[in-house]
Amino acid sequence: AQIHANTLNLMKYILLFLLFFISANCGIAQKGYSTKNKKAIKLFEKAKAAGNTMDLKTGKPNFDISISLLDQAIAKDNNFWEAHLMSAEFCEYKGDWKTSLAHYEEALRANPRHSPSGSTFFYAGNAAYMAGEFDKGIRFLDTYQTYKNASQELLSKSEDIRQSCVFSKESLNNPYPFKPINLGPGINTDRPEYFPTITVDGNTILFTRLVKDSRIDPRIGVQEDFFVSNLSERGIWMKAVPMPANINSTMNEGAPTISADGRTLIFVACPDMITGESYGDGRTGRGSCDFFITKKLGTQWTNPINLPGAPNTSNWETQPSISADGKTIYFIRGTKGQRDGSRGGDIYTATLQMDGTWGEAKRLSNVINTTSDE
Repeated sequence: AQIHANTLNLMKYILLFLLFFISANCGIAQKGYSTKNKKAIKLFEKAKAAGNTMDLKTGKPNFDISISLLDQAIAKDNNFWEAHLMSAEFCEYKGDWKTSLAHYEEALRANPRHSPSGSTFFYAGNAAYMAGEFDKGIRFLDTYQTYKNASQELLSKSEDIRQSCVFSKESLNNPYPFKPINLGPGINTDRPEYFPTITVDGNTILFTRLVKDSRIDPRIGVQEDFFVSNLSERGIWMKAVPMPANINSTMNEGAPTISADGRTLIFVACPDMITGESYGDGRTGRGSCDFFITKKLGTQWTNPINLPGAPNTSNWETQPSISADGKTIYFIRGTKGQRDGSRGGDIYTATLQMDGTWGEAKRLSNVINTTSDE
């Protein structure tokens, strides 16, 4: 569900700033600076203070003001590596990875040994990867992995990022022809459409649409419903229509998976954002987001029920995908309440039992699941 996005981002920014100013990983010296230029130091201190304030228009820290002040400080002394390092951090938080990388490189040029743990090489490698500079990313990460004082956590992440650099480089050197075609006005509107699932014959598509709804709390204003479109004989997707009211509630329904014959639908529903209780009309859950199942009998869909068996827990379950024979589901199980507001998870699988319930979920091996989010 696309809810609380702004709140979660704000929590992320706040956490990043706390980590930036209290973590030794940032590498900024606590006693004195590398520059003797008093004007550069004054501008640096102003930039640091500006970063602790919030832009009321965007709801985010004042990155642009801080970056502008740091640019002025660097203009006074281009070897002021602390200013380069802080600017790299701020640009990273903005998602300006190319500029962030350039400042990391300048900080390392000015003083390649400013961090005993070598953490700047890690952050430079990550910025290079995000900026599409894969060869640079590999070089920076290889250097980081030579540091005896390197963080074990960052070492593990550095190897994941390095592998991603290698994979990305090889993929770009061996491109596959890909020409996406818009599915047309029958499906796409000015509202967000996502999480499509299609029947095995390719003639019916079911997806989630984020719709405005005057029936719900105005503080939210939108909720997710399912829509269905059929392919015409001329190969055109017809105007999508909403699923029946016993499936589409005033709550969020999303991430559907449909069986090969198009007659079993498993989807995700989440509790009310305000109360944390109701999952929709007459639905009950086990906590956080749960799976629900409905079947098409004749031309009617049954009232959805909480997926029988063990897959649902008090944790966050989402993104179900059902196998062609209808006997296995793969899904994400996440954790709740992480400090940065995220709900990352791993891929699990469960199988249909003889009594019609779903068995205990099993986490896929570390060949698939990593320390990052799947």
